[in-house]
Amino acid sequence: MDSSSILHQVNIDFFILSATVVQDLKMIALCRSPYYKHPIGCPNWDHKEGCPPHTKPFLSVFEPDVYVSIARLDFGTYLRLKAEIHPSWTDKALRNPRHWQGHLRAAHRKHFTPGKIPPGYEKVINAEAMGVNLFETCAAAGFFLERNLTNFVCEVSVLAKRLSSKNLYLFKERL
Repeated sequence: MDSSSILHQVNIDFFILSATVVQDLKMIALCRSPYYKHPIGCPNWDHKEGCPPHTKPFLSVFEPDVYVSIARLDFGTYLRLKAEIHPSWTDKALRNPRHWQGHLRAAHRKHFTPGKIPPGYEKVINAEAMGVNLFETCAAAGFFLERNLTNFVCEVSVLAKRLSSKNLYLFKERL
């Protein structure tokens, strides 16, 4: 990326918060919901490893106590700077994730190195595909994600511990 890019002028904050995961298996159905240029939902459904319908419910694989790692981009400033450079662009064009999403993901990955992940935890990047409601999980940790992106946009990962064989046995007993 060009070092003169406006993304280098926009603040990114990083957070790691403890939370109890909120699992809602209806979240998986969002993968099949139509969205712009994808009338039958996400094209990764049934094609990409880690995507439904091949995923297991989060709580059948991981413990409920997790950490949430968040990279938060000052989206309001980004939009203002982008509009100054491209005054004729529509709001939709200014908000296009192709212009900022890769940068935010890379910043998240660069900041949350293995040394910053608590011992015994692993990064789960497809938590929603496993039925985790990230909005509710983050809210339970005191961090509120915006649904209509105005001020901030976030890259979120769940850091989780796999169920031990003892806990897995107890989980199966409850089923």
